[in-house]
Amino acid sequence: GSSRIPAAFTGTVGLKPGRDSIDSRGLMPMAPDLDVVGLHANSVAATRAFFDQMASRSRVTASGVARRDMVVGLPRFREACVLDLDVIAAVDAMAARAMEAGARVTMIDIDLDLEELVRAVALICADCMAASYPDLVEAKAGLSDEFLARLSLAGQLPREHFATARDQVRIADGVLRASMQDFDALLLPITPFP
Repeated sequence: GSSRIPAAFTGTVGLKPGRDSIDSRGLMPMAPDLDVVGLHANSVAATRAFFDQMASRSRVTASGVARRDMVVGLPRFREACVLDLDVIAAVDAMAARAMEAGARVTMIDIDLDLEELVRAVALICADCMAASYPDLVEAKAGLSDEFLARLSLAGQLPREHFATARDQVRIADGVLRASMQDFDALLLPITPFP
C-alpha cells in the first residue's frame, strides 16, 4: 500500500508493479517478502513513461485507451468492507467510465477473508521490520505506539504464526490470480475512506 495509498490520499497515481519488474538494488528493505519499487506520478501517462524507463525488461506499451474487448471484474467482497459512501461512488464512477470506453464490467465473487488477510500482511511486515531493524525495537523514540506494538508482537509470537501468515498471503495470491483468468483487470477501492 505504500505506493497506492498515498496516491489515493493525494489525488495522484501510484503503481505497485509486479515483483522484479523494476531493479530493487539499493532499495532499503522494509518487508523483503513484500517489497517492490513503487512509482508515484501526476498522471497515468507519466506513470507509464516512468515505469517504461525503469522496467527491467522490454515491454510492448499499450495505447492508454481501454480496449473495446476489455473485461473488468468488480469484486463483490467490496460489499463486505466498511466503505465510505464517497469511495463506493468513486468506484462505481470508474466502472461507468470503463463501460463508456467500451469495457465490459462484471460483478464477481472472490472467496477471501479480507480481515484475516490484513492481519497476515501486518504480521509479515512487523516480522520483517523487527528482523531487518532490531535497533528500532530498542530505540522507541519517534515511533508510534501502534508500530511499537507490532514490532513487540513480532518478537513474542512463535515462528509458526509467521509461516501461517505467509501461507495465507500465498493462498490469497493464488485466489486472486485464479479470479483474473477471465478478466483483464479488477476494479477495487484503495482505501475505505477518502
